[in-house]
Amino acid sequence: MGGEDWENSDNRGTNAPLDSWYGIEVDSVTGRVTGIDLNRNNLKGEVPPEIQYFPHLRLLRLDYNELTDEVPSQIGLLNWRYSISVRPAVSTVRTCST
Repeated sequence: MGGEDWENSDNRGTNAPLDSWYGIEVDSVTGRVTGIDLNRNNLKGEVPPEIQYFPHLRLLRLDYNELTDEVPSQIGLLNWRYSISVRPAVSTVRTCST
């Protein structure tokens, strides 16, 4: 998904605390990433399979970007509690963990 052409990439790839990175939400108690909101940010390419390494995500917004191919199957490994929105043709889908 690059990063060179992103509309906003504040602190991306730096040693700054994750909660100061653009589009990243972090639980203030646990420090775990709970949200990634990079919609309309000129992302290009594929959603990386490493998305599975964010098991505490409650929100993933990647819609209105230039993403290609299918959403990786690894996204199914996440324990979804709230919402995911990846493509403009698909509205936000709410799923619940069991």
